Formats: sequence, C-alpha cells, structure tokens
Amino acid sequence: MRKGISMYLAKGYKGTYYLYFVNPVTNKITSRSTGTKIKKEALTFLKSFPETNKPKKEFVNDYIKMLDVKERLFNYFQTTVTKGTYISYIATFENFIRIIGNKNICDVNSSDIETFKLQRVKEVKPVTVNIDIRNLKLMFNRLVEFELIPYSKITRVKQFRTERTDYAINPDELNLIINSIQSIQLKNIVKLTLLTASRISEILGIQFKDLDFEQGLIHIYQKKTKKYKYIPISESIRTLLNDIVNPANNILPLLKPDDYLFYNTKKGREFKLTKDPVSRAFKRVIREIGVNEKIKFHSLRHTAITELIRKGNSIDTVKQIAGHKDITTTFNYVTTTTEDIKKAISSLSY
Repeated sequence: MRKGISMYLAKGYKGTYYLYFVNPVTNKITSRSTGTKIKKEALTFLKSFPETNKPKKEFVNDYIKMLDVKERLFNYFQTTVTKGTYISYIATFENFIRIIGNKNICDVNSSDIETFKLQRVKEVKPVTVNIDIRNLKLMFNRLVEFELIPYSKITRVKQFRTERTDYAINPDELNLIINSIQSIQLKNIVKLTLLTASRISEILGIQFKDLDFEQGLIHIYQKKTKKYKYIPISESIRTLLNDIVNPANNILPLLKPDDYLFYNTKKGREFKLTKDPVSRAFKRVIREIGVNEKIKFHSLRHTAITELIRKGNSIDTVKQIAGHKDITTTFNYVTTTTEDIKKAISSLSY
C-alpha cells in the first residue's frame, strides 16, 4: 500500500471491486469485497466504510475467562439458531472447557485448538471434530462482535480432511424407499425434496404464501445462505401440491398465507414440522427395508442434484436450482462412472 493512502479500490476475482485497507487491530493489509462490479457503487461502498486509521482500541479484558462469557454467548445463540445447532454449540463449548480448561478469552489461540483437535479425534469421528472447529470459530467471531476480544486468534485453524459421505440413491433403491413409506406426509416431503433438490429445513419452512401459482414459482427460503431460491412449478410439482392440499379431491380446506405446507398434525397448520423427527422417521424406513445404511434424508437432495447433472443440465443451472452460494460446491457433485466412460468412448468414430 502506497505511503499516505489508508485504503483503495481494486478489481479482483471476476471483475468485482475489493477494498484494501490497513486493519487497525492487526496492522496488516486486509481486503473486503464491495459486492459489485460497478465502479460508482464501489465508490459509494468506500465512502460509507468506517475509517481504518483510528487508534487501536485498548482491550482490558484479559481477565475474562471462557465460562464468564458462556451465558452471553448462549443467550445470543438461543434466539438466532435452530435448536439442533444450539445443542451442538453447547456440546462444543463444554468439550473445549473439559479439554483445554477455563482459559482467558484473549489467550485462546490456534495452538489450543490444535490440542483440542488431537484429543477430540480420539473420542469422535473427524467429521464431528470439524463441526467443533467451525462452532469455536463462530463463537470467537461473536466475541469480536461483542467487543470482548480485539480479534480471533483461531481463524487459520484447519479442519481434518474427510471423504464426502453423501450418497446418491440409485433408482431401484429410491422406488423401494418411496413405496415403503406408510406416512403420506413423509412420502410427500420426500417427493418434494427430490423435485426441488432442497434441504429438509427449506421444505419444512414452505408456507402457502410461498406458492406463487400466478408466476408458477415456489419461493424457498434458504436459512444457510439467508436468501430465497425460486423453483418453477413443474407439472410433477403441481400434481404433488394438489395431492398435499386436497388429497380427497373434495372441498378445499380454508388455508391462510402463514399456514405451513407440512405441519404438525397434532397442533395445526400454523405449526411447522421440525427436521429431527422427519429425519428419524426416514431413517427408520431405510433400516426396515434393509437398503444402504449410508442413506440419510440429505441423500435425497444429493440424489436430485446428481441426477440434474447426469441429465446434461449446465453447472450454472444446477447451481441455481440447488441454491449453492459458490459454484465449486456444485462441482463436487460431478462424478464419473465406468458407464459414463464407456458411453464417451463409444461416441468416438473416425
């Protein structure tokens, strides 16, 4: 960075403007995406960006220990994350205290996390340890936001390399699974998941106000990306929605915009189903019929995305349908089978 210039704009990946500035805490050059390729908008971002040449804030919280911030952290998480995620955060926090101890929050560094990793991997699978690492990083990011620590010292900690465990269900297995589900509501949830390549939380969150028959779209909110994805209502989806709303083909029930498509039958349409009971019910079916134990509810989404790619749809189209934030995630679904190779070679003719 040139002398006398505290921040500047420069084009980065795919033409997006990035703001470069000196971080007042680390005293290192840092970049921040402006989120736009238009120079005028990037300049507006620059003007609204807070000054970075302020004197460093003095932190005198070196006496605050991990257990001192537990209540504040979990009061925050209780209102911002799902119940399952909240329980995961608590487990991670308690295991960290058990292994590393009640350290000062300003002293926790990457070396502590590496020690935690090595101990935890003796107790649980690497994929579980990776969840712990992500949870801890998020917790310390919150402590920075709460202005309890100047910056997180654990951001560079790497997760364990693990093989993908997602399983694409073959057509015979899929037919067997669907035909073996006794619960009509569970069967419809499975079908809509396959037809929209969605996550279980997205399917269970659909309300009647999200069904836009005039435009022919389902508005599906993605909690993971905090954005909506818009799925066209195909004939298969339209038929399924009709079966869900009006299974007996008689008088339609009186529906409200905030009613859920899939709901708690004991409480009413205004109460949505939670994902854990649905996942468990699906897993029971898998075990009862004796198909591959690797199959879980998320395998339905994986199967749908894999099938979209196998049918020749462009990666960008599949990315939009899946609602992936990054196209590299979509590329992870690209697999090559022996049959694919045989078909490719057979296509050659000279």
